[in-house]
Amino acid sequence: RLLQLQALGRQLGVPTVACGDVHMHTRGRRALQDVLTGIRHHLPVAEAGYHLHPNGERHLRPLAALEGLYPAALRT
Repeated sequence: RLLQLQALGRQLGVPTVACGDVHMHTRGRRALQDVLTGIRHHLPVAEAGYHLHPNGERHLRPLAALEGLYPAALRT
């Protein structure tokens, strides 16, 4: 699917970006993300359950870390 989206981007002249479903700028801000999710769903964090992300992996990553996650063949 990534290759198809990159081909479409090239065809349309639009650069592609890997974003990884980021919800916080650093892993350490997960508690804030959980509180905001609880507020959005009108629930205390202790009762938010499956509305919360299961871990703190949805944070911004440095370019070096992204290069390790995405194969060079997918980068343009």
